Amino acid sequence: MLHRTGVAMTTIATQMDVHPKTVQRWIREEVQRIPEEEADAIRTLELARLDAILVPQMRLALAGDGFAVDRVLRIMDRRAKYLGLDNAKPGGFEQVGALLDRLVMGE
Repeated sequence: MLHRTGVAMTTIATQMDVHPKTVQRWIREEVQRIPEEEADAIRTLELARLDAILVPQMRLALAGDGFAVDRVLRIMDRRAKYLGLDNAKPGGFEQVGALLDRLVMGE
C-alpha cells in the first residue's frame, strides 16, 4: 500500500529494514499476480503521476533547461513503456504525439 500512495521504494526499504532491490522484487512479484482490471487501474494511476510531473518539466525543458530535458525524456520513456508504445504498430505515433502535445500544452 505504501508504494501505491507514492512512497519511494527506498523509504519503504528503510522502514522494513531491507535493501531497496528487495522491495523492488516484491513489488514486481505482486504486480505479476494482479488481475488485469486492477493492473489497468494501477497503470492509470502511474500514468497520472507521470503526467503530473511531465507538464512542469516540459515547460522548463522548452525554456532551455538541460536537466529538465533529461527528465522529460525519462518520463516520456516510462510512459511509452506503460502504454506499450515501443511495441506499437507504425502510424500510431502521430496520434499519440498529438495527444501528448494537447496534454502538455493544455490545448
